[in-house]
Amino acid sequence: MCYAIASVFFGFMVSTFFNKVHLVASAGSILYFASFFPFKYIAQNYGKITLTKKVTACLSSNVALALGINLLLKLEIREIGVNWDNLWTPANLEDNLIFGYILGMLLFDAFLYGLVTWYVETVFPGKYGVPQPWNFFLMRSYWFGQPRHRRGREETKDRERTQSKYFEVEPTSLVAGIQIEHLYKEFGDKIALNDMSLNCYKGQITILLGQYGAGKTTVASILTGRYLPTKGEAYVNGYDISKNMVHIRTNLGFCPQEDLLFNDLTLSEHLYFYSVVMILDEPMSGMDPASRRATWDVLHQYKQDRTILLTTHHMNEADILGDRIAIIVKGTLKCCGSSVFLKQISGAAYHIIMEMEPQFDVEKICAVIQSHIPDATLEKQTRAEVSFNLPKEFEDLFTNLEKKQKMLGIVNIDASITTMEEVFLKVSKWADSQKDSLPLQPPSLKDQKIRQDTEHNVIRPRVNDASAFSGLNEIAAVKFNTGFPLYCQQFYSMFVKRALFSWRHWKLVLLQLSVILFVTSYLLTTQTLNSKVHAREMDLRQYGQTIVPYSVSGNSDLALELTRNLKIFLTLRNQELREVQGETCREESGLCRTKAS
Repeated sequence: MCYAIASVFFGFMVSTFFNKVHLVASAGSILYFASFFPFKYIAQNYGKITLTKKVTACLSSNVALALGINLLLKLEIREIGVNWDNLWTPANLEDNLIFGYILGMLLFDAFLYGLVTWYVETVFPGKYGVPQPWNFFLMRSYWFGQPRHRRGREETKDRERTQSKYFEVEPTSLVAGIQIEHLYKEFGDKIALNDMSLNCYKGQITILLGQYGAGKTTVASILTGRYLPTKGEAYVNGYDISKNMVHIRTNLGFCPQEDLLFNDLTLSEHLYFYSVVMILDEPMSGMDPASRRATWDVLHQYKQDRTILLTTHHMNEADILGDRIAIIVKGTLKCCGSSVFLKQISGAAYHIIMEMEPQFDVEKICAVIQSHIPDATLEKQTRAEVSFNLPKEFEDLFTNLEKKQKMLGIVNIDASITTMEEVFLKVSKWADSQKDSLPLQPPSLKDQKIRQDTEHNVIRPRVNDASAFSGLNEIAAVKFNTGFPLYCQQFYSMFVKRALFSWRHWKLVLLQLSVILFVTSYLLTTQTLNSKVHAREMDLRQYGQTIVPYSVSGNSDLALELTRNLKIFLTLRNQELREVQGETCREESGLCRTKAS
């Protein structure tokens, strides 16, 4: 058990020095075998090595295991074995190493490996994480944290972006749970975030809207401590992400793009389990419409006491969920505000789309429309369809168009209001053109054909064809394996996965096999099989403190000199001398002698 614990922590320690899993596996196996090499030197010079050196060698868990097995064999040969009574007793008189020392060193190894893992992971977190200074364990702020720092109103408002007409005035009655100030992030030559500043308020859902690769996930990763910003500041619930990440994580919930769910918890329980500051990185990706709508309802229900930052690239999702919507394009925040505010700055208007007969005169239609609404503009014209951009006053126009419908060759009339997708497309076009104002020309007609009822949050299901339903029925009729067939299927899948991995990374497999062959060959070639047993050196110290009886006959100088030298010799070897005289038998010592003549 002690060796297993030490081995687990040894794996943790090795993993902190690498960022790739396959490198950890290869390096871990090499270091694991290499840590056994010192035992060969110890085995060859076991009788000459001091106890201190033996215990020091046990800093390698494999050496400690080998020495422990060696002691265990000695005790088994004596038919004693290891138990709690002799755990702290030497295996024999020649060996000063105790089995209890081995167990203690294995536990100490586990502690030492864990300590190294903690230090390296904190100071050198690698690709993900915020590094701490080398003396972080001496800093009071690491153990007790720093006081929260709330940005003052004069600090948060004194920015150029708040003075821009593309950013709505921020609320003064709400508390900012997330504050981002002039944030930059660079990956090599690529700028992922460029001078981003954003506030997310408690009780609101802030939407970060952007295309794939716009920088949404990078923002979420920086706020959760996965990445360190190149420049800038960010505060989560009043704590600086570069100094108080440990305390931030105590009240932070993060839902990445990948699944991070507990099987026994419902969606509501997940939101309750996570903290007051929530960062959701496209959580509805891959959901069906019903599940997505249920998630929307749960977010609306639990947003009151939470600060929620949600990233998405779905326009209707942003329009329905977002109290404030921030549009990010290529790492730069272009505008931020409520849905109504963003539609207003993009020139909110209505669109009239008319389905036409094969032969129609577009000039007559333009004349009729502009006679009622002079500011109306032609958006797009095709063979069977024509669309116009209209301001808000168009009641008289519809009446006139209905009267002249046959004369103008109009088959059908449809109208729609500006959608969030149109706003996003305008902002993207503005960012690509690098102009100082939003483009006045609306996007193409195909981008305006999306119909949504944002006032009532209605989700319109798609009508699937019969083939799709038949496919679903076939899937529902499939019987899944259980019991032993399931285990066989899983074993086969894992075997195929491992085989493909080995085929693609054959160099790593070859390296691992080479290490095993090298270690085995080295141990076999350097092993000396010598049947000659070295002569044992007899020493009283091997037996511990014993009682040595003696007596002296006569008073010659030689006898006195021998007695004196014997006392010195035995005293140096920690033996107890006891003089006996006459024919006596001492019960306490069990020693008897007959008086010499």
